[in-house]
Amino acid sequence: MRKSILWVLIVISGCNRGPSGSTAPAVAIQMHYPVVAGEVELVVGDGHETIAPPGSATAGSKWIEHDVTYTNLLNHPIWVSGYSESSLFSRIETRSNDAAEWRDYGLGYCGTGARDLEIAPRASYSFTASLPEKYIGEEFRVFVLYRTVHTGDDWFQAASQGRLLANSPAGD
Repeated sequence: MRKSILWVLIVISGCNRGPSGSTAPAVAIQMHYPVVAGEVELVVGDGHETIAPPGSATAGSKWIEHDVTYTNLLNHPIWVSGYSESSLFSRIETRSNDAAEWRDYGLGYCGTGARDLEIAPRASYSFTASLPEKYIGEEFRVFVLYRTVHTGDDWFQAASQGRLLANSPAGD
């Protein structure tokens, strides 16, 4: 089962190969996991403009980046998936207004090199969440998948509060 779920992650993310013996976690991104409040806190900071670098798939396009800080509020470790504590797998949803339904923006990562990361009790780390400028004026929220048992199959999500994506000067 884990190998087939990992294959789904690889297909979704566009990777077609990785190192043999990879420790990438088996997380089926398209599946829905319960959002649990009070275990992991996500706080979205102020945004700033950035231009996608040359050679990237979106080279030259304008993006709005936000620092997102997550904190393990539990008295025991949790496990997240990613490349490092500050480069983990996250998900973003957007909506055009308060009456609209949330839409999944999608996953922007390749699974090659990913691993389980243990986050100590009360530890905090930050990562960057980015959206293209076409979403300026829309609301967004960020999600992080986590487990409370390292070898368990039960995944949960932490969600940030919704926030308006606003235009800001580059480098702010």
